[in-house]
Amino acid sequence: MLFAVLMLMIDAKILYFSRIGRDYFWQKKFDFVFGGRSFIFGEETSPPSQQWRGGIDKFVFGIGIYFFNTPLGAGGMLRIALAQTKSIKGDIQANIENHLRLINEALAQKAGAVFFPELSLTGYEPELAESIATTPDDIRFAVFQQMSDAHNITIGVGMPIRMAEGITISMLVFQPNEPLLTYAKQQLHADELPYFIEGNEQVILWPDTHKIALAICYESLQSNHIQNAHAMGAKAYLASVAKSQKGVAKAYAHYPSIAQQYQIPVLMVNCVGYYDNFESVGSSGFWNEKGELVADLDNRGEGVLVVEV
Repeated sequence: MLFAVLMLMIDAKILYFSRIGRDYFWQKKFDFVFGGRSFIFGEETSPPSQQWRGGIDKFVFGIGIYFFNTPLGAGGMLRIALAQTKSIKGDIQANIENHLRLINEALAQKAGAVFFPELSLTGYEPELAESIATTPDDIRFAVFQQMSDAHNITIGVGMPIRMAEGITISMLVFQPNEPLLTYAKQQLHADELPYFIEGNEQVILWPDTHKIALAICYESLQSNHIQNAHAMGAKAYLASVAKSQKGVAKAYAHYPSIAQQYQIPVLMVNCVGYYDNFESVGSSGFWNEKGELVADLDNRGEGVLVVEV
């Protein structure tokens, strides 16, 4: 019996690879795949009408095959888009529309994930936090989950989130067909303390594979934050920031140093435009595990930088 199951799974693997390509993994559980049709618990269904490129992640004897929908680059690397934005002060709906435009740009470049700067949906405006903070389940954010599910892309956006204890500087992470994940900045700058409270939990995305640790601005320059993330097994470090020229200069000195020290790639996504009391200067970038700056954006305009980790 076991031999028959193994043979069926091997046959399914060959058929599936013969009908699709190499990059996308589809998040469904199949009993088997035969003749280009997928059978889920005895129910025949057709694969979605998209250009699927995929493969097999693992076998589960007696259950079937699990496919995952992460768009991958060469050697199973994840394609991540850094979306450098210019937010409109306090205008959440207008910023959502701009985010959707940039997500589409990321999709056009075959990204499997896209991340935005700190407080990207409102602009970095601490003094507005009390009046515009909301909860993670705000109906206005449903469009991001719909986009994530429809296009198999992970989306991370910045928003002040109201908790029982106070307001956090948070990143909302929408994953395909998964519950919403919220990461709250754990270390605040002194200027932020009158408006926000600190989070208390580190988030590692794709904990079984890519292991990307999230950081938000100020804390990404604090050595104990990356130390903790590394101790948790992080294989990459992603900083969502809102930084002035001075802040970017510090980041461009610090990030290659920690990339080299911990032998992990570091990604920074920054915004452009005037916020609070400073001009944010973009320069979103990607450093490899040797600390080398591999790619970056300019310091003036919006844009999408796609890299592989």
